[in-house]
Amino acid sequence: MVPDVGVHIAVFRVAIVIYRGEKIYKTVKTAMKTIQVNSNMNCNSWSQIQENSSIWNKNLLPCPNTLRQVKVARAQYEPDAMCREDGFISFNCWFQQGRQQFNEDSAIACFRSVQSNVHGTSGECCYNRGGYIITRGTGAGSDDRYHSGHTFWKHQFDDVLPLLACCKLETDIEACNKYFQYRPSRRGSDTMGQFGGTWGDPHFLTLDGTSYTFNGHSEYIYLVIPTEQSIKFDSSVSLQLESQIRTVPLEGIRNKVTAIKTFAARMVSMNVSIIVSRRNQVVVRLNNDELLFLLDEDALTEVNTTTLSFEDFSIIKNQTNGQLTLSWSIGVSIQVTPVFVNTTSTVVLNVGTALSGELKGNWTLGLIGGYDGNPANDLRTKNGTLVGSIDSLTSKQIHELYGTTWAIGPSQSLFRYEANDRASFYASQNLIYIPIFDEPTAGSQESNRTCYYDAAITNDISFGRASWHAAEEQIEQRESLRNPPKLSDGLSLTHSVKTGQQVNILFNATSEFTTIIACKLLHGPSESTLEERTGQYRWKVPEETTIGSSIPVQVSATDETYSLTSTYEVELTVEPRNNAQTKTSSIFLLILVVSLQVLCVQQEITQK
Repeated sequence: MVPDVGVHIAVFRVAIVIYRGEKIYKTVKTAMKTIQVNSNMNCNSWSQIQENSSIWNKNLLPCPNTLRQVKVARAQYEPDAMCREDGFISFNCWFQQGRQQFNEDSAIACFRSVQSNVHGTSGECCYNRGGYIITRGTGAGSDDRYHSGHTFWKHQFDDVLPLLACCKLETDIEACNKYFQYRPSRRGSDTMGQFGGTWGDPHFLTLDGTSYTFNGHSEYIYLVIPTEQSIKFDSSVSLQLESQIRTVPLEGIRNKVTAIKTFAARMVSMNVSIIVSRRNQVVVRLNNDELLFLLDEDALTEVNTTTLSFEDFSIIKNQTNGQLTLSWSIGVSIQVTPVFVNTTSTVVLNVGTALSGELKGNWTLGLIGGYDGNPANDLRTKNGTLVGSIDSLTSKQIHELYGTTWAIGPSQSLFRYEANDRASFYASQNLIYIPIFDEPTAGSQESNRTCYYDAAITNDISFGRASWHAAEEQIEQRESLRNPPKLSDGLSLTHSVKTGQQVNILFNATSEFTTIIACKLLHGPSESTLEERTGQYRWKVPEETTIGSSIPVQVSATDETYSLTSTYEVELTVEPRNNAQTKTSSIFLLILVVSLQVLCVQQEITQK
């Protein structure tokens, strides 16, 4: 059963053809007026058939605390086409506008979870102009009963349309509260994932943050995720995801320089490969078919991208720089960026990877290392042997004892081969090829080191600069995933208070980087206070406070080490001081009145 809204559903096609501009917006406004007539009835009809959200919203990915984090978490979240940061469409973020009369934040960007749970649901996370998550009101994201990318029309009828009927087109506060009762918003979380990758003459950044250089010539395991946790690669164990890279020498350079020319990945039966062909063209194939990324010339686009979506997998191409972003539903996103090398007039590939925090543990293997939070054990061979820490090994030892062990055999290859090319050739080159191990260095910063190294080895300043930018980007993305202070999980988003009550709330914040955290009261009653170091909030509820009113209290917590800030908002709902006491008082007054009447009657009888 769906709410009684007639046939006016054209408004919801906005999510499909959002970039077709003002004509859509005019259609939206016309449809809104029609729906508004019976919005109250529609909201009631919808709410009467809803089940408790706790039945279907379990195991949804938590929202990142900040906009900076969610933009990096490509494996977990994707931008909401209806609410993009700096979006140009007239109705951008219209659905996520807060109500000013209730001091609600409005969203400037929203993101939807890439994955859904077993019930087919998804979550949306929305952020304010300060870059912090919104957890209250119509500006906040919510748990959606249906994933918009998987079951589009169910999402429109069961999530979007009720929002219109209960909140956007209805002035009754209780109606909107009813919507958020069944489509609740969620607090932010610090369970973020991690980032790693490879670039240039290959330099690697592991998922735990170790940097090293490995100039192999072969085909290697880049990242695999087995179905069972392990510290070694076992070919007999099935894999959730496997990915490989092919590194080859760059022709025309006297020094031995290798770079990535091909990337391939497979999940179940879906094999995707990205190849720099002999004609220097980047070719993308899905299984045996070449993928063409064609722009809709009739569409007005905000960013010059094309998206192809498949079951549990999507690939986005940036038409401006050729960058390809591959995302899998298990929580992995891999970004492949073509880079042109002037001295050899060839294209090479840089590869960056974002992982969901749910994959932390012994779930990842390959050249970008394990993801367990311990960089000291990153350099493990394919059979699980730890060869040492990065500081204790020379470049030659890293090459011979670690890097070469991750080469694949011909039967394991995911690659396609051009004429006169074969897997056995690359397998043989793994042990034959010997690179230059004398590494030129300039400065300790990773981006400067790789820039100088690649520029010196290739005699190509532009290639060195490209390596510098790639290193900076990967390091910046790792830094963006740092968690701001975490406020106590025990705090509820709502809190009932009574007139005359002394309210005490402890906003207890902790950080993985420091014990010194500064708390600040961003919004609350003028008489309330917050202790900066302890997070202790105090407020005496005035007797004259309106019963039933909702009062938002917003607090921020900033750590001293990285100046990372998180916010938390609690909604205080004012109730009568004591309903039982009021009822008792009323009964007492009634008895008193009756008693007085009886006394008066007795007195009259006595006088007579």
